[in-house]
Amino acid sequence: METKPRVINRQPYWEEPPQPGQRLRDLKWVTVEFLSDKTFRIVAEAPDSEELESFIRAMEADSYECMTPEMIRALMKERGWTNRALAVRWKRSETWISKIINDSRRDPYWDDAFNGLPFSLTSTDKRRN
Repeated sequence: METKPRVINRQPYWEEPPQPGQRLRDLKWVTVEFLSDKTFRIVAEAPDSEELESFIRAMEADSYECMTPEMIRALMKERGWTNRALAVRWKRSETWISKIINDSRRDPYWDDAFNGLPFSLTSTDKRRN
């Protein structure tokens, strides 16, 4: 029995790349959805305005600000992850996971890793279906 791939992440995506000097806010934006079968699809719907603004601000920022520990914990909770489950998935200790979460000077790729977490298979979040 085949199961329908589920959306594990969504983010804004420009319909056409910006031209030199073109402002990101002047582009037409769509949404890209990343699926559980490791594929993606582009959806012809505009992203949420707050999400798009946050995305553009992050792209335009001269310096990167890490997600706060509270933001990471909220994201993990939303997606059904505990420190213990993440430690098992990433083959690290719970202490190591906690140190990464609480390190205000962590490398930006860690925030990318947290943002890319799929919904846990044990999550009861209705959006994972």
